[in-house]
Amino acid sequence: MQHIKELDGLRGGLALWVVAAHVALFSGYREGYRALHPSAAVDVFIILSGFVIFYLLHHGEDYRTFITRRFFRLWPVFAVCLALAVSLKLLLGLADHDAFRVSDDSQLAPHLILHGLMLHGAVPREVLPNSVLAYLPPAWSISLEWQFYLLAPLLFAFVARPAFKTGLVFFGLLALRVLVEADLIGPPLFPWMKQRWTFSGMEAFLPEKIELFGLGAASFFGWKWLGTRPATTPLRMNWLVFAAPPLVFLLTKSVAAAVWSVVMLALMDGRYGAGGFAAGFLNQLLGSRTWQFLGAISYGVYLVHMPVLTLVRHVARCQWPDLTGPQTLAIVAIGGLALTIGLAWLLHVTVERPCIRYGKQLTQRWRTR
Repeated sequence: MQHIKELDGLRGGLALWVVAAHVALFSGYREGYRALHPSAAVDVFIILSGFVIFYLLHHGEDYRTFITRRFFRLWPVFAVCLALAVSLKLLLGLADHDAFRVSDDSQLAPHLILHGLMLHGAVPREVLPNSVLAYLPPAWSISLEWQFYLLAPLLFAFVARPAFKTGLVFFGLLALRVLVEADLIGPPLFPWMKQRWTFSGMEAFLPEKIELFGLGAASFFGWKWLGTRPATTPLRMNWLVFAAPPLVFLLTKSVAAAVWSVVMLALMDGRYGAGGFAAGFLNQLLGSRTWQFLGAISYGVYLVHMPVLTLVRHVARCQWPDLTGPQTLAIVAIGGLALTIGLAWLLHVTVERPCIRYGKQLTQRWRTR
């Protein structure tokens, strides 16, 4: 299966979607923030992750290789951005609820330990309040991704060749999903507890989002099936690109699922079908140099933009206390976006790319021994 470069461009677009929403939030336009609905962009990221991870596992990576490479893909940039956010909080003493969901730093050590393990999204509020959003709010989805990575090889193995042990993981996750949905995690299951276990509200606990990863995985198997289909007659899928998304939205009430269906059906039409208007448009847009560049730095953009916006707004308020809403928006948007892209590129070339390369070299040495 060939690399799908349009998905790289999609990552760039999704990262900018999240940044635009937070620019509105940090400029005081909370209605604009809600209208942009950034959680939908993150949900598309999650679906995309399900697709990409099953794509990688299909190529035969063993568990140790897979999890090592994923660790070096996620953790280094995450650690740098977390350190930046914590430094801003401690050095500037900012009581900024948009950026930091903790009012004091008395529990800094537990927060840092859980963040260091990338498991802060799986901790109930009763165990450590505000764990998932404490210092770097966008990182709630990084914890979710890591939880999925830890189990993805077992889930893939069950789907590819069902067995008892992998089936326990698969059906265990489904059972947890049902319990979370039914709001049964808490005293009904653990009578010695005085309080019900509740999670972040961001759905950063894997069972809360498992269906989105499942949608991405199912899309992979559909893509794989089309790749093995005899290409005697090209599929005419152009009409599906426009007809399916509204139906998907009505059935799921999910903006992310509708957006993903547009992208995936258009890509399928371009790769395996007759190649209609939508396929050509997406190929030109997401495959362009600009969007490919944004896709390459998208992980850094997603993580570093919140500390950057926090700093830009703080400096603007100190220098010009009487700024109007539109003036704040202009400064935060222009200054924040420029600094975010610059820092994300720097992270990409000095941290992200070298660490990905190291993870790849390390696992290759294991295979040659």
